[in-house]
Amino acid sequence: MSVLNLIAKDNLMIINKYIMYDFGIEAAVFISELAEQYEAAGRQKKIKDGWFCSPVEDVAEDTTLEASQQNEILKELQNEEILEVKMVGKPAERYIKFDERRLSCALGTYERRFDKE
Repeated sequence: MSVLNLIAKDNLMIINKYIMYDFGIEAAVFISELAEQYEAAGRQKKIKDGWFCSPVEDVAEDTTLEASQQNEILKELQNEEILEVKMVGKPAERYIKFDERRLSCALGTYERRFDKE
């Protein structure tokens, strides 16, 4: 693998600064990864009523966030009603559903705050 392959866009992650300011860097990384998983699930037609599969191991591999860190972030995001989580099947798989309205509100609040500066 060449150095250029290592820094190609498929190996990069976009972090939203408004989410970072509101929820912290780890949550921003986590949400970015979930957004990538959501988009991939959409391309594969694997989204059902807004729910998509988000394997803990895949998130850990792509973000270095361990299961315990993911769970902590998920609790915070659930408390803020940014997303919902459910476990499905045996063995259980994690499914996530964003509340896009609430996420949009969180982004809009911070976007307006920074536009005033």
